[in-house]
Amino acid sequence: MRGRGRRMSGNSLNCAVDAIGGSPYMMQLVGYRMWAVRPEADEISHEDVCLGIRRATVEMRERVLSVTWDELSEGDVAFLGAMMEDVGNSGMADIAARLGVSAGYAAQYRRRLLEAGVIGQRSRGVVGFELPGWREFMELKLAE
Repeated sequence: MRGRGRRMSGNSLNCAVDAIGGSPYMMQLVGYRMWAVRPEADEISHEDVCLGIRRATVEMRERVLSVTWDELSEGDVAFLGAMMEDVGNSGMADIAARLGVSAGYAAQYRRRLLEAGVIGQRSRGVVGFELPGWREFMELKLAE
């Protein structure tokens, strides 16, 4: 693949796309960071991509995930912790049951976390983490 005068392998591009996780902000970070590793080079190497992803991930954690974490209430963290038990998306009924609360009570936290952009609605009664890297970040925070 070639763009703006620089080449990049398809495998490297796939790695970058996977790291982005659908986030426009992460797309900007990864693209900027991998481009900046060796700006004079004709090709963005796989090593450049890997280093760019690492730098972008650190920046995402510091600028977005940590700030978001600091703004969460205890109830928000408990709700998100209940979601962590699922490998993928989480059903609201399961979250409420894990928390030992009513569906209406759990829905208040769902609403707050949707508005904050931490989670997203996947289908009726099903939510998932919205921020790329959130699950891994939260695992680290809960282990502290």
